[in-house]
Amino acid sequence: MTPKFSAKKTAELVSFFLSSLIILGLFIYLGMDYVKNEDSPYLKIEIKVMRDQIRQTGEGHVIPVVILNRGDKTPTRATFRVTFSQNGAQEEVSSFYVEYLPKKKSKTVYLYRKSDPSGAGIEVTLENYQF
Repeated sequence: MTPKFSAKKTAELVSFFLSSLIILGLFIYLGMDYVKNEDSPYLKIEIKVMRDQIRQTGEGHVIPVVILNRGDKTPTRATFRVTFSQNGAQEEVSSFYVEYLPKKKSKTVYLYRKSDPSGAGIEVTLENYQF
């Protein structure tokens, strides 16, 4: 005697195997996505001091700084440290924060300094941030 598969039984088996393959594929996709996009604690920030756009206003100078978030996350608050130096010696240190720095976008921040910054070294670094 040979076992007989009815059309109904064959359809059920095909449906079961296809459903299993779809579910397995979904688990593999979600697993790969999780591994690939794991939560990184690092923020990809590019900071550029626009020296060619420094302007004198009133009794001081305005220094534009472009902050570009190249990452896939948006920090709700990022704190930056500004260091002005003259002839290698640290002259002045201050900080500022940006409340919302959208992913893949840039923001321009304007710093104000009373003395002429044209001969000074200006370094802006990311101090801390939170998501």
